[in-house]
Amino acid sequence: MTKMLNVVFVFFSLCAVKNLYGDAISISASPATFTVNSAISAGQGLQPVTNTTTTYNVSTSTAQSKRITGRLSAAITPGSFKVQLTAPSGATSAGAITLSTTNQSLVTGIPGFANATALPINYTFTANINGTQVSNATVSFTITVTI
Repeated sequence: MTKMLNVVFVFFSLCAVKNLYGDAISISASPATFTVNSAISAGQGLQPVTNTTTTYNVSTSTAQSKRITGRLSAAITPGSFKVQLTAPSGATSAGAITLSTTNQSLVTGIPGFANATALPINYTFTANINGTQVSNATVSFTITVTI
């Protein structure tokens, strides 16, 4: 018997957000809806769903080093959501980070006066199988440039 878990998440994009210092970040578009409904194999859990179609732009307007943080608006249950941002030149990506409702560093050491465009974002959603069906869950992903 195959258990099916159908989970749908919709993420909202940010458009040209600036902080007090004039630093800006934008995401090209919301990723497509994440729908998980297939098992890897019997007893092995569900197949993760990935999306690599969106990109982001970041610019900083001061000489001070910056970082990018991200968080979710609500916990994802049952499952986890990871995001990996490609770092601009001179910065470091934290790799694939499992997001929660607390801000987490995604990119650090962004040099002052940086201007990078079309940097790839990799999203991965993994559902935990528990015999229940969840549908139409909506969660937003917030991304911020901070000092």
